[in-house]
Amino acid sequence: VRRVTITNCTIALNRSWIGGGGDSSGGIGTGGNKSSVLVQNSIVWNNWYGNSGLPDEPENVNEYTQIHGYEWQPTFSVSNCFLNAAGPTVYRGTNGNISGDPSLSNLANGDLRLGDDSPCVDRGNTFVDLDPLLPGLQQLPPFDFFGNPRIADGNGDGIVGVDIGAFETPR
Repeated sequence: VRRVTITNCTIALNRSWIGGGGDSSGGIGTGGNKSSVLVQNSIVWNNWYGNSGLPDEPENVNEYTQIHGYEWQPTFSVSNCFLNAAGPTVYRGTNGNISGDPSLSNLANGDLRLGDDSPCVDRGNTFVDLDPLLPGLQQLPPFDFFGNPRIADGNGDGIVGVDIGAFETPR
């Protein structure tokens, strides 16, 4: 695959094993020859590599464990995403990307929905490049995975927007 598009996804608490075959990314990694990866409106957070059960060693959660290209210089385009604070510095603070703690509802139990105080609420783009064969940008599907409206006022400020990540905050 030469081009991959990742839109409104939550990629969190994934691990790649040390010595497991090349790429040290527990998040988004590619080893494809001159591949192109477009990441939009997504959370890439707290992914790690290592053989320990949890990401308890800071050196195992770094920029390479979030978004990383292995060999052949893949091209990454990252916009309106929430990245781990240890994530790639080249993407933080640019193209609408933010970092810190996404305030997921209950990460310990696998609940990756956004909490009420999440900085990801209403921070995504409504129009994204879903289909590289179509010119320009396309509007997101109207609903998220749980059937919540994708374009909504998630934080109650009177302005409708799209949340970053897989799940919209219902109001």
